[in-house]
Amino acid sequence: MEHHLNWGLPVAIDLFAAAVGAGAFMMAVVADLAGGKRHRTSSFVGALVAPWPVIAGVLLLVIDLGQPQRFWEMLLKVSPDGGLEAPYLMFNLTSTMSIGTWVLTIFVWVSFAYIVCHILSYPFRPMGVLRKLVGIAGLPIALMVTIYTGVLLSASANDLWSNWVLPI
Repeated sequence: MEHHLNWGLPVAIDLFAAAVGAGAFMMAVVADLAGGKRHRTSSFVGALVAPWPVIAGVLLLVIDLGQPQRFWEMLLKVSPDGGLEAPYLMFNLTSTMSIGTWVLTIFVWVSFAYIVCHILSYPFRPMGVLRKLVGIAGLPIALMVTIYTGVLLSASANDLWSNWVLPI
């Protein structure tokens, strides 16, 4: 008997939404770096759009868990003996889900920082440099978000998704 993952519509929407958000962020940063004032509106709109599809997708995944409160177990762990110690960060390098949870979380925070820098750079010119630095720092994270969806699909048991010919 073969084991197959049965992912429903919420997961499919999350995979699409994560790519839309990461793509919007990358477009915003590239427009900001290459276009200057000419593409300022495109950059600002891309920055405003970027975190929301990712947040919506993550919310769908949390709802799809069946027990939404378990989402926090991907980020934080309480002490093994159930004591009163403070929870510690949970990061498992061998788990695609753990890595993806952290990548999505960091992406949302960087996206919001980029939006804030965009807004503050209009009245305060020096913030423009910080905006560009945050954008450059966020590019690899946005790329990781787009790669994560492919890694998640290839880590599944479906032979079609883990085929090297699929991107072609």
